[in-house]
Amino acid sequence: MSGVEILGYTAGTLTTLTFLPQVIKTLKEKSAKDVSLAMFLIAATNQILWIFYGVLQRDNAIIFTNATILVLSLTMIFLKLKYGRELEIDAHTSENTKFTTRQCRLIFRKYAPYKIYSKYT
Repeated sequence: MSGVEILGYTAGTLTTLTFLPQVIKTLKEKSAKDVSLAMFLIAATNQILWIFYGVLQRDNAIIFTNATILVLSLTMIFLKLKYGRELEIDAHTSENTKFTTRQCRLIFRKYAPYKIYSKYT
């Protein structure tokens, strides 16, 4: 492996690491409301184009780096669609509490017989 290839793989690894903290944070917090869906859609499209370019150039560093980032971008798109929206529910308290859409569904299923007040229903 030449020095140029080592440089390519090192740069690719560091580039890949730029996406990882956002994926980890979103998984831990189960919230993606502040994440831009458009950014990750553009990034995924960009990675696909770079993978094609890497294949045409027969450059494994470009292919490997962009395939890894594509997986992370697609993961973020999935997480944004899953955790992206939050609703506020006023459950007869003086303060609003934020819940994810999934949490709201679970709450409504559990407490539906009790007619919880929500400004979204």
